[in-house]
Amino acid sequence: MSGVNVKAFRKYSLVLAETFDAWRVVPRLVLILYALMVVDLYTWFKAIPTIQVTRCDAALIEILKTNGMDIDKATELACNTNDVVGGPTSSQSAFVTTIIGLSTGIFGLYASTGRRWENGLPSDLDNKNNAKPDRNDDSPPPKPNSTTDDSGNARVVGDDGPTF
Repeated sequence: MSGVNVKAFRKYSLVLAETFDAWRVVPRLVLILYALMVVDLYTWFKAIPTIQVTRCDAALIEILKTNGMDIDKATELACNTNDVVGGPTSSQSAFVTTIIGLSTGIFGLYASTGRRWENGLPSDLDNKNNAKPDRNDDSPPPKPNSTTDDSGNARVVGDDGPTF
C-alpha cells in the first residue's frame, strides 16, 4: 500500500464502522422486514375464507309464503346455520400466534442491544489523548460549584446558570 496513510485509512474505516453501528442499520432493517412479514402474515390469516352451511326447510318456506309472508322473512325463519366450513385451522392459528408473539421478543432484543457510547474512540486514534494539556497538572481541581471550559480553565456557575 504505497502512498496510503495507513493510520488515516484505519481511522476513516473505524469512524465509518462506528457511524454504521451508531445508526444501527442492520437491526433496524431486520426489525422493519420482520414487521412487514407480520403484516403480510396477518393479512393472509384474515383472508382465509369461512363458509357457512345453511339448511332450509322448503315445506316451511312454502307454508309461510302461502300465508302471505314475504319470501325474505320466510327464508330467514326457515333456514339455520348447520356448520361452518373452512377458516383457519388450529395449526394455522398456532403458527400466526407464535410469529406475532415473537414480535415482542424481537423488539426487546432490538431495544436492549446497541453500542454503549461511554468508551469513545480507541486511544491511538483519539486526538484528545495525543494533545498536550492546556493547564498544569499541579493546578488545583475545580471547585464543586464551578465547571471547566474547553481549555480546562475553571468557571464559576451562578444559580441562574453559567455565565459567559
